[in-house]
Formats: sequence, structure tokens, C-alpha cells
Amino acid sequence: MKASKAILELLKKYSVTNVFGLVGETSFPLYEYWSDYEREVSHVFARDERNAVIMADAYARFSFKPGIVEVPGVGAPYTLPALVEANISSIPIIMIVSDIPSYNEKRNVLTEHEKEYLAYNVKDFINVNDSSSLPRLLRRAFRLATTGRTGPVVVRIPMNVYEGEVSEDEIYAQTEYSSYPSLRFAPDDERIAEALKILLNAERPVIICGQGVLLSQAWEEVIKLAETLYIPVGTTITGKGSFPENHPLSLAVIGARGGTKFSNNVVQEADVVFLIGTNTDSANTWDWRIPSKKSIIIQLDVSERELGNNYKVYPLLGDAKLTLKKMINMISEIRKRDLSTFIEKKKEFEDYVNSLAEEKMNLVNPIKFVKYLSRFIDNNTYIVSDPGTGAIYSSAYLKLNSAGRRIMYNYSLGGLGYAIPASIGAYIATKRRIVALTTDGNLYFNMGELETINRLNVNVKIFLFNNKSFGWIRAAMLSKYGRILQGTDISEVKYSDIASAFNLDYMRIERSDDIEEVMNSIFKDERPKLVEVLIQSEEKLLPPVPDWENIREAK
Repeated sequence: MKASKAILELLKKYSVTNVFGLVGETSFPLYEYWSDYEREVSHVFARDERNAVIMADAYARFSFKPGIVEVPGVGAPYTLPALVEANISSIPIIMIVSDIPSYNEKRNVLTEHEKEYLAYNVKDFINVNDSSSLPRLLRRAFRLATTGRTGPVVVRIPMNVYEGEVSEDEIYAQTEYSSYPSLRFAPDDERIAEALKILLNAERPVIICGQGVLLSQAWEEVIKLAETLYIPVGTTITGKGSFPENHPLSLAVIGARGGTKFSNNVVQEADVVFLIGTNTDSANTWDWRIPSKKSIIIQLDVSERELGNNYKVYPLLGDAKLTLKKMINMISEIRKRDLSTFIEKKKEFEDYVNSLAEEKMNLVNPIKFVKYLSRFIDNNTYIVSDPGTGAIYSSAYLKLNSAGRRIMYNYSLGGLGYAIPASIGAYIATKRRIVALTTDGNLYFNMGELETINRLNVNVKIFLFNNKSFGWIRAAMLSKYGRILQGTDISEVKYSDIASAFNLDYMRIERSDDIEEVMNSIFKDERPKLVEVLIQSEEKLLPPVPDWENIREAK
């Protein structure tokens, strides 16, 4: 069998149903046979290589299957920002890069360039040098992407390798690697028992869930452990969804992105902190202010490089779901604690947030917007968000009332222009309604994918927060320098014309009083919509970012 056809046959055997990418001259051999497989392995035509990887990233997060990408060699450099986000976030992606024929290397062929720069930012980089080894190396890619600390794998295939022959005996899949996490493992029982003993002896313990809980699908175990030991639970911004936020024990989001004075204080005052699946980066820990160095810290992670990287910890190396199951089975009785003070402070904070939602503003109050949006976020609705206004307000104030992968933020790297392509991958993975939160500062990174949304008739409601600026940067400048520097203003744009050009329905929310009427109309059908939401810039709004507390209090 021809190697190009063998790739499609292998993808089919791995139960791959969608490949994201765009054709180039070096990938012609692969497309030669694709029409024979289109019913089983659908090609999702993106308008940019970076966006194709973002689509695959979102698809992988919501489907718990590796996202598959195919790009021509000339487009490989554009994929780098998206691959970095996926790598830091531990998202399994397999990216096939079609390249010039190997016999033309070092001859200055058009599009030729070294691809090794990709290797530094992915879990593995595989060069396929001959056709006969292609099936084995593709199996390696699936195995590496879905085991241990999951992540992206790049497979580079020269054009002439596509043209070679592959033995049909070699065309088989190791199907245990067709989803993730595969091959779970846990620490020794003795280590788990010792960690449990620390939790049982704690007076003010807290559990913090990172994205690793979602990747492991361990939210049910987190709920069981918290309810059995009466321990409050917070999440990082990328771990949001690990614990239901209407639960009495919920702290909601902690840290520098989405964390509040209430949630961060609870973590800071804890005597024992159980970190599950978080890499303790600067955003999740508010620049390592929380947990306190005085706390006893237990850290459970699937990656040995994260254990004790930023804190002195009692380490547990293993899969979150399997390890927590074993820990729960060791508990002989419910450990009740007096949480009356916690409950009282939580109620006071919620009352405070409700008062903020009713503050009168000339434009839209983002807290009121997010709290009203919460009413439409049921189990058939998923959210993707760009950095900026939508992310910070939704992470802090939008309550997810059921656990699971329901919302997605790209705050491992935090690059702009994520939500719109991510909404496409999320929709293809779930076939459910998607809410995308973006801004005028983000839109221009990925506006071309509005054509993809229209072409595929993606059921996405895009909320574009418009403050005519890079508002986040303005607020950060004000916090650091006491004044706003140059390079942050955006000119007036008719977003209604943009929506019309891409055949999207358009609506506009100008004031808080408009929210209810417009929102009730938006969700009545499955048409893709672009909804412009007028807001003030962040240096005037001052969203819940701990480092900006000094400005807020001065006001």
C-alpha cells in the first residue's frame, strides 16, 4: 500500500474522525486518497496553520482524543505559538508536517527550511526518513501523545516518503492510545496513605485543582474526597470545571487570573494544601504568594518535573483519577470539620459580588453580563475564551454548576487570538452550542476563521467585548507606572459590517439594561452570531486581578 494511503488507513484504525489543516503543495500525495476516507476521516479546512492547531487543541480538550493536524512545511512556522500553548497545557496533538522531498534537501528549494525549532516546544519530534518505518513511527506518535504527561508530537514526512510502499502487515493500530489518558499509574499505597494522614490531621486544609484534574477526568473523585474530608476546593483558571462552583465547599478560581480576595485568602490561611494537577506557575499562585510557604503542601502530578518545582512538597507521582480513587478507598470514616467561618465569609463575598453586578455604568457592567450569561450555560453549552475581559470576568464570576470540561482558557501561554478557532474545534468535538468570549484586541489575530464558522455552520455565539483598546495592557501599565503608555488604542470599526461580510447574525449590547432582551434572543436558534458588547477599558473597570487591588482601593 502506498504510504500516503497507509496514513489515512492508520488514522481510521485509531478512530480518528477529524483532521484539521490546510493543503499545500508538499501535502498533495496525502490528499490524493483522502476522498476515499472522507466519510470516516473528515478534513476540516482551516484558514491558517496556527488556527488549525488551536482547533485540534480544543477538539482534544473536549473529546479526550488526540487532536490531529496536517500542515504543509511552508506553514510550519505559523503553528509554533499554538504548539507552545498545547505543550505547556499537556494537550495531546499529533501534527503531520509534509515537507519537500528528501533528495532535494540543502538545494534551496522553495519553502525549504529546518524544522527542528519545533522540537524544543513539543513532547517529541519525529522525522520519517523512509516509507517502511512510517506506520511504526505514527504508532509511536500516538503512544507518546497520550501517555504520562500528555502533549503534542510533530511527525515530519518528506513528499517522497509518501510515495513509497508500506507492508500491509504493518498497518495496525495500538488502540489503547486512541484516547487519553492511556495507561494510568499511581504511587505506592504507602505514599498515598501518608498523604491521607497529613490531610486527616489538618485543621484548615484546602484542595487546589489544576488542569491535570480535567485531563485525567478526575472531577468525581475530587468531589468524593472533598465531601468525605470536608475540605474546601479551589481551581486554577485552567482547572475551572474540576469542581462544581455551586457546591458549598467551592472556593471557585484562585490565583492571579480569576482569583479573588476571598479565594486567595482562604488558600493563604490554609495549614495544608493539596495541589492536584497544577504546575504552580505564576498565574496559578499569584507569583508564588499562595500557597503560603508556612503551609504543608502535598502535590499530586503525572509529571516528575513539576513535583516540588516551586514549593517544598510531599510528592505523589501518578495519574490524578487513579491516585484519588486509591486514596478514597483508604478512608474509613467521614472527617467532619467546623466550616462555619468559611461559609460565613463566602456568603459575605457573594453578597459583595451581587452588589458589584448592580453598579450603574455608562456601558455594560461585565459582572452583570457574566452572571446573566450563567443562566444559559447548561450541560449542552461549552465555553471558550480569549485572554482579556471575557476570561477574567467569567473565570471569577461565572458559576459552573456541574463538574467536567465545560470551559476552556489558554492561560498556559496566554496568547491572543484563541477563542474563535477554538470554538470550531470545540463544536466539532461536542456537536453542542459553543459560547466564545473574545475582544476587539483578540479578533484581528483570527478573523479569517469567521469564514470557517460560516462554511461549517458552527453553532457558536461570539461575544466580542469592545473597549477600543488593548485594555488589559492599559491597566497593567497603570498598575506598574501610574500612567498609560503608547500603543494601546484601536480605531472605530463597524463590527456589524464584519458580521455581514461573513454571513453571521449581528447583535449589539450597549448598556446593562440591554443584556436581558438581547441575551434571550441570541440563544433562540443555532445560527452563528457575533454579539458586540460595549465596555469600558480595564483601567477603568479594574477586573479581579490581585495585583490591581491597589488601584481599585485608591479609587
